[in-house]
Amino acid sequence: MTNDLLKAWLDARRPERPAELVARMDAAIREYPDAASSDRRLSEVLAQLGLLLLRKVSGPSQADALDLLAADAFVTYAIEAAGEEGSDVGTLVNRLLREAA
Repeated sequence: MTNDLLKAWLDARRPERPAELVARMDAAIREYPDAASSDRRLSEVLAQLGLLLLRKVSGPSQADALDLLAADAFVTYAIEAAGEEGSDVGTLVNRLLREAA
C-alpha cells in the first residue's frame, strides 16, 4: 500500500469528505509515512493512522477536535476497507478497541 494509493482510495469515497477533514487526513498520511507499507492491507493502514491520531489528542482544543474527527474517519474507513477486503471486521474492531484503551 502506497500513500498515493491510500489517498486515491480515500478520494473515491462518497459522500465526499469536507475540505478541512481531507486536509487533516492528508497531513496525517504525511506525518506518519511508515503507516503505509507494501505488505500491509488498506484496512490495517487506515486503522493504524486512526490510532496514531487518537493517541496524539491531548485535550480540548480546536486542533484536537479535528484530530478526533480525522481519527474517527480513518477508523470508519478501516472498517469499510476490511469489509471490501473480505477480512474479519469483528477481529479488526476488537483489536482497535484493545489498542485504543
